[in-house]
Amino acid sequence: MKRFEQKLAPFMLPPGTRVGPWKVKAYAGGGAYGLVFRAVKVGEEQAGDVALKVACYPGDERFQREVVLLSRVEHPSVPRLLDHGEWQPPRGEAHPYIVMGWVEGLALYTWAEWRNPSSRQVLQVLGQVAAAVAATHAAGGVHRDIKGGNIRVDLEGARAVLMDFGAGTYEGAAPLTKGALPPGTDAYRSPEALEYVLQRPKDATETYAAQPADDVFALGVCAYRLVTGWYLPPLEVKPGEEPWHLEWRAPKPPVEMNPRVHPLLSELIVRMLSRRPQERPPAVELAEALELAARKAGSGADTPLFHGAEPVEAVESSAPVRSHVSAQQGRTAPAGRESARESNRAWAAYVACALFGAAVSAVAVGWALWPERHARQGEVSQPTQGKALREEEPVGLGDTGLKSPAENVQGAAGSRPASRLVPQTPLKDQRRAPHCLSPVEVTINGGCWLEAPTVKPPCRDPFYEWQGGCYMPSFIRQRQPTSEPP
Repeated sequence: MKRFEQKLAPFMLPPGTRVGPWKVKAYAGGGAYGLVFRAVKVGEEQAGDVALKVACYPGDERFQREVVLLSRVEHPSVPRLLDHGEWQPPRGEAHPYIVMGWVEGLALYTWAEWRNPSSRQVLQVLGQVAAAVAATHAAGGVHRDIKGGNIRVDLEGARAVLMDFGAGTYEGAAPLTKGALPPGTDAYRSPEALEYVLQRPKDATETYAAQPADDVFALGVCAYRLVTGWYLPPLEVKPGEEPWHLEWRAPKPPVEMNPRVHPLLSELIVRMLSRRPQERPPAVELAEALELAARKAGSGADTPLFHGAEPVEAVESSAPVRSHVSAQQGRTAPAGRESARESNRAWAAYVACALFGAAVSAVAVGWALWPERHARQGEVSQPTQGKALREEEPVGLGDTGLKSPAENVQGAAGSRPASRLVPQTPLKDQRRAPHCLSPVEVTINGGCWLEAPTVKPPCRDPFYEWQGGCYMPSFIRQRQPTSEPP
């Protein structure tokens, strides 16, 4: 049987499935090479939930490498390895699995959207992540896929955790990647990694060897994206004569992009994004510098970073988030201002129930597939997920690489957030005219939309703006479940 025909699917491990001594409770997310489930240990259910990660393919060597790396790194901001083994499905070969401590929290950019943090809070969160990176480097490892979707933060910002070591490696590990670049996400690649692709001979077989400085640069991209709402400007390729070279343009300091960013935080981010790897601070020094800046920064560091948003208060909730963490997503509005998200979700649930009896599915699909935000001209808006929301899929296990220098390096640094106006054509999987259900649905630009009379512009996800009102796209009911647990 061919490899792709053996790929594991979530429905193959329904709730109640035994994987070693662990019992599946719910599917929590997945990527190209691994599925994550919320689980408990049989007979010790009172001990709490764990994250059970099962390989999509039998005998996947990436899982053994992740086990070795996690067993070497002990840090409060790194998931704790609890168990590993092989699960034998009813048919076919055994699939490796890993069990880790369950982490409560939100993806980094989602946390910033909900919390609208201050520079001091960002310094504290980045300091914890940098300390986790330093512990990884001290153990001889490199994470290789640090990005917003692989960092989880509780709503108050008291705890940050670096997740998904599936793309990582360590000294002496056998190479598993074929291609110019190891696993990773292109928007967070260091300049030296991208330039390696340009200068690599066409007949070369070696793969770029990621270094600790690559992780520091990737964390710098996270920080820049977090405090400004933008990725770095695209790198340009200078063709000329081979080998090609990158035309490096240093990004503007964050404080110039967003005057609310404290100068100490801006300076540290600039250092992380230095063109030359030797000019970036080692992770252990970076962690110390971030923690020191958080303590010594003046009152200006307590100003919320973004206009048009107020932090929400944390309350108990069982609402899940994508990937292998759950979230305590606070939705209690600040005094004097009703939460727009509460109104949005309540209206979406009412209309969707009337149409399909599945409100959660409609909102989840809209949230997952069209995450771009609207950035109003002339002001710094709250950080937007944009491309970053899609990062919450644990794609770090996949072997990725640039297809060609000109095609990939230009777009490797990411893109800017798109407008949230109603698009000119229907979205993917959106219901279309003439099948709109009047009078509940209205037709706009050929697509079916649900008006939200209690929501006013500016319209945030999952809503779009049209002629002074906010509307949610009406999607075709999905046959397959979303990546969120029910």
